[in-house]
Amino acid sequence: MVRKIVANGHERMITCFAAVIIIIATSLTSGWAAQVGVIGAKATHRLWAKGEKITLIDVRSRRDFKDGHIPGAINVPMVVVREKRLPPLGRAIVVGDGIDQAATMEAAQVLNGKPGISAEVMEGGYLAWEALGYPTTRPFGTHEETQPYISYDKLAKIAKVNQDVVILDVRTQNHHANAGHGGKETLAAPVDLEAEFPGVPVVSLGGKRSVPGARTTMSTQAAQYRLKTDGSTLYVLIDSGDGSAKATLRRLKAMGITRYAVLAGGEIAVKRHGRAGKIKVRK
Repeated sequence: MVRKIVANGHERMITCFAAVIIIIATSLTSGWAAQVGVIGAKATHRLWAKGEKITLIDVRSRRDFKDGHIPGAINVPMVVVREKRLPPLGRAIVVGDGIDQAATMEAAQVLNGKPGISAEVMEGGYLAWEALGYPTTRPFGTHEETQPYISYDKLAKIAKVNQDVVILDVRTQNHHANAGHGGKETLAAPVDLEAEFPGVPVVSLGGKRSVPGARTTMSTQAAQYRLKTDGSTLYVLIDSGDGSAKATLRRLKAMGITRYAVLAGGEIAVKRHGRAGKIKVRK
């Protein structure tokens, strides 16, 4: 009986000690993440154009890298960056997808732990580079204009860990949900985006209506909307599920916005929380 109590006491001590170690490790990790440098896409382009001694490390997937990347960049996908053996590359600039900035920062942190590598993150990622019209390996004129889509699940995830996300509400006044080929089902009420994504700023670009989750109505100028053009903010467009975000996306690009994504399925995806199927409508 005594031995059992002593053993349990040891187990409690070991558990407490392990918890302390985890807390210390977490604190250190946060400190390292805070030390990761950030450089803008324009500044990166200047270094690249001058032929400065830098290594561009693209941490996107191999498929995305193959589809198009910055000339001269090397591909070290995020899933293998920890195990990948790299030579001492000196100054390295990490290029992510421009959507999940926290994951890109983590990859840079891992790279900084490798001998002879000093890594910083390019703000806005490949998304910003391409939006600014800088050279890529994608053949000019051979690809249709693509929209960077983001799933509901990914938006919900990054909204919790990225403090640089802003939702742009571009829903039309007549809210509806497509119900397959059988026509349209009218939603009982618009989704409250602020309630769905707590802590994430929501800006309405609709203009002529007032709905929950769209409390700010301004003009179409970037300065008046207070939209940032430096790539430090990811703007996620949410429409009514009717594809109307495409026109707004062109306006944003004309304003000089370089970091953006469209929620696939729009308000319908939010209503379903990313799940497939029809929306239940109150009658």
